[in-house]
Amino acid sequence: MEEQLFLRHRLQIAGVLLVEGLIWQVENPFRLFKSTKAFARKIRFGPDVARVHLGALDERMAALKKALVDGFGVKPAQVIQSSYEPIQFDQTGALCGSMPDLGMDVHPGLKLSRARLQKTVTFLNALLARLQCITHAAGHHCPAGLATGRGTGFTLMTDHIPEFRKRGMCAVDPKHELTDMVMMKMPRMAPNGDGFKPFSPAATLPYEHRWRLFRTPNDAFLTANTHRDGTELFDILQPVYAALYSGAVHPTAEAHAIVADHVMRHVRAILKTEALARAKRASPKPAQETKR
Repeated sequence: MEEQLFLRHRLQIAGVLLVEGLIWQVENPFRLFKSTKAFARKIRFGPDVARVHLGALDERMAALKKALVDGFGVKPAQVIQSSYEPIQFDQTGALCGSMPDLGMDVHPGLKLSRARLQKTVTFLNALLARLQCITHAAGHHCPAGLATGRGTGFTLMTDHIPEFRKRGMCAVDPKHELTDMVMMKMPRMAPNGDGFKPFSPAATLPYEHRWRLFRTPNDAFLTANTHRDGTELFDILQPVYAALYSGAVHPTAEAHAIVADHVMRHVRAILKTEALARAKRASPKPAQETKR
């Protein structure tokens, strides 16, 4: 027996179709959730697979160093390597997940699991430690036999990380917590037809300042609504696909600007050091006195 999921509105804004409704007919009301889970399994692998790749990271970085030196003449001291920003913290510095659907209610099958997030955090900590060892092994508890030896000699940039520690994907403005939580909800037509609640999609400003420095699935859907090639415009999986493939869990423009500001400080320091070295080499040496 077929059941219908009634979605009642669609809105075209600046060429982006925000799907809030057509009439979907499915044989089983749980089919959507099963399809979503099957789709997710194809694009996700666990920490066990990631650890295998982590074990080969030093070899890849050693190969990169060699390619930069031999192929492009780039000295290791000229390379700035940006470390990974933490995405997992709320405005108090606690792990996200206390409100599983915050910023994710574009689709009921999207939830943030604190237990799963903790697994990724454990792996991330291992990755950050390995990056330190790969860059400069001295002073760290590093495994023996890394392909990078004492280190690549790159500059591993970590001074930007403190600016992200309380501004993860689930973080809200500490001064306006309730308002920010409401504005992170997915706008939908009110049951009585009285416009969108809690705000109109037309009011979405992708580049406005937000406390969170990473895009939620709701942000991504409202910004881009990416469609997969060959998929029907109103495919039943489109909302979750668009939410996950339109920039979700990626840094915002403000976050990229913060990273760029820190990179430029390191660039200026490197350029200053090289300029002083060139000036020293170019300065005439004092004439030696002739011995009598």
